[in-house]
Amino acid sequence: MGLAATRHTPSPGSGEGDADHLLEFIHAAGGTFRRLRSLLDEQVQPLGLMGAECLVLWLCATHAHHAGWAQQDLATAVGVSPALMSSLVEGLRKRGLMEMKRSPVDRRRQVWHLLAQGEDLLNQIRNSLGGIAQQIDDLVPLEEQQATQQVFARLSAPIAATAPELRTYDPDGLSGQLCLPATEQEGGK
Repeated sequence: MGLAATRHTPSPGSGEGDADHLLEFIHAAGGTFRRLRSLLDEQVQPLGLMGAECLVLWLCATHAHHAGWAQQDLATAVGVSPALMSSLVEGLRKRGLMEMKRSPVDRRRQVWHLLAQGEDLLNQIRNSLGGIAQQIDDLVPLEEQQATQQVFARLSAPIAATAPELRTYDPDGLSGQLCLPATEQEGGK
């Protein structure tokens, strides 16, 4: 008997079909995430970096956070634990790629900024990723890429109080339930 013949068929209205769709979505998104991170790791490894370190450099270079990134925020954005992020930013600091400064917005906070050497390395990374980016552009039209990014932005943003069972990604389970709706500027609708 084949796998298709033994597959469980959910009963109508049971919610099992919805759960199966959700699990298929999670599986597909997870597989895509792992493949893209693997491609990133392969490209930055010759530069002495891991993909997560590359993402830290890129995030610190974005204009959206010109005031700098708090370490906890970087951990959440990259999808690693705060302990691992501590190790990553310390390694990048020792290499002269980043520095920690007092936040110009809140002097009690310390935030990470890219140094000139980090910007130079990020430019090298951008150049090395050009070929992969072109292959993805050839495979998936820009409109579909943008639509996918919007879907993921909505799913990763804080969820409205109407869906309390959904939470933002928290690798250590330290943040409580979030209930602020995402605005359009934050990627919500």
